[in-house]
Amino acid sequence: MGLFGNPRKNKDKWAAIVVANAQPGMNLDEAFLDAATTMYIQQHARILYDSIHLVLTSKNKKTQKERYKLAQEKFGALIRVKKYASKEQKKGINLAIDDFLKMEDMYKHPGKYQEPVVDVKKQNKKQMKQDFWDVYAQMEMLDIFSGDEE
Repeated sequence: MGLFGNPRKNKDKWAAIVVANAQPGMNLDEAFLDAATTMYIQQHARILYDSIHLVLTSKNKKTQKERYKLAQEKFGALIRVKKYASKEQKKGINLAIDDFLKMEDMYKHPGKYQEPVVDVKKQNKKQMKQDFWDVYAQMEMLDIFSGDEE
């Protein structure tokens, strides 16, 4: 119970969020609303995670933008239902919220998360030089130890 009372007591507001076509004054018990809340959270979290995946992996900027807006909507829906959620449901909501906030930061600041560009040819050439000198040093040592010095 919070500072301002238990929000679950206001079943009309709760039902308006989690039940489609809910009418004020409908006689809904708490178990039904709790199950509806679980389904509501699962659906919105699934869409949110699909959107997060597409925002971060799509090369199409239009798709990224549209899915980012959809993710924002689903984020807002989860925030609205959070005060009516049970402790277990709140854990799932909090994970989804954290993942959304990480995605939002990556979407708004793409340069911050880009991996450094590595020049593969230069790296391979350097490795080949190192390998050459390692083998040369081993051959010299073998010559010294075997007594085949010239």
